[in-house]
Amino acid sequence: MAGPAIRAYELARVLAADCEVTVAAPPGSVLDDERLRLLSAGFEDYAPLLAALREHDVVVAQQLPPRLLTHVARLPVRFVADMYNPTVMEVLEAVARKPAASARRTQETVALQAAAQCAVADLVLCASERQRDLWLGGMAMRGLIDLEAYRGDPTYRSRIAVVPFGVPDEPPEGGGEPVAVTSSDAVPAGAARTA
Repeated sequence: MAGPAIRAYELARVLAADCEVTVAAPPGSVLDDERLRLLSAGFEDYAPLLAALREHDVVVAQQLPPRLLTHVARLPVRFVADMYNPTVMEVLEAVARKPAASARRTQETVALQAAAQCAVADLVLCASERQRDLWLGGMAMRGLIDLEAYRGDPTYRSRIAVVPFGVPDEPPEGGGEPVAVTSSDAVPAGAARTA
């Protein structure tokens, strides 16, 4: 699994100790935790995702499709935006070598998508205090800090909370033969070398 899937799976496992949890994942995904219900749906599967929004009390997502965000704002479901991946910064490197106009459009799109998630969210999660500072500043610059919520909680921790990345409690199992690179000839050009 890649980072986003690991994060979603580990959050689901922790929540399953106290809640009924459904995990939406692309078709072909498998969960090895019997406490979790699997909804076979990817980002583009609008109908099953909308049905899931309607039947759950809380939805935790790293990003909801824009079309679903309008429903989240109108439904009684609580939305927790897991913004652990600071895409607004990550995109800078991703577009660094693209033509300026294309890079700027991509950067603006990613920033608007992140702002939309934060605007609709009842709670924003991030993975560290530095990320929390990033999202707090970004939300403030977009006018997304609710004054009444701030008056009730000047730390704003009730709206932006830190939940570390999370890894399984069990150490990973080794598999196969150990691998060591001993010759600089074996390291592909541009690859990192370790001593």
